[in-house]
Amino acid sequence: MERCAFASDLHHFSRRSDQERFEAALRETVSTIDRLVLGGDIFDFKWSTLATHHATVAAAIDWLRELAAVNPSCAIDYVLGNHDFDPLLMEGLRELAVERSGFAWHPYLWQVADCLFLHGDVADRRMCHTKLERKRNAWSSHKRPHPLRHDLYDWALRLRLHKVPGWLIHRPRLVARRVLYYLDQHPEIDRARIRRVYFGHTHVEIDGLEMEGVRFFNGGAPIRNNSFRIMRLELPREPGRMAAE
Repeated sequence: MERCAFASDLHHFSRRSDQERFEAALRETVSTIDRLVLGGDIFDFKWSTLATHHATVAAAIDWLRELAAVNPSCAIDYVLGNHDFDPLLMEGLRELAVERSGFAWHPYLWQVADCLFLHGDVADRRMCHTKLERKRNAWSSHKRPHPLRHDLYDWALRLRLHKVPGWLIHRPRLVARRVLYYLDQHPEIDRARIRRVYFGHTHVEIDGLEMEGVRFFNGGAPIRNNSFRIMRLELPREPGRMAAE
């Protein structure tokens, strides 16, 4: 079996992220495992504090290269989320996949054996894959908000208003039902084999919640006043890979 880890929703480059607090822990984890799965929203192009979109993409690719260099024998699978579903980043990921044999990326999900990895934005409401594609395409422009909205977001974090979606629409059992609905509608995954689902997006920790024979895992997010952890798991050493486009 491969020693693996899963991390998502770092929201790197945004003001709301405390990603830097976990950088050393992530690198230490990479140094001791065989495979890292990044579960989307690793970078935040909409809320980036860098000067330009191109500068953010360049910094993102540099960060991935540096992370991969920590342990060249550790494979990295990057499943995109809504905040990093970006055409320019995808170009960089294609080049990185050619440059580094152990690196792969997946627009929507990756299934290996009984385990499925996806970002989790299908959990906002019931949706099929076609609706997810439309939703992601709408996100892909990453129009930057007015600078004042960064300050408003900071106040929302101080008041912990960012936890309201978790209470209202991202309750764990409701989220699990929505993810199962998406999986049941998806024409290309091997639904019958799925026993574990690792995802992010909701920023609400879930550790093994079981529904319909499937266990759900979510490590939260390193956002201020929020819990986060890098999740450990095992996968077959020579997985049969399937990426759904």
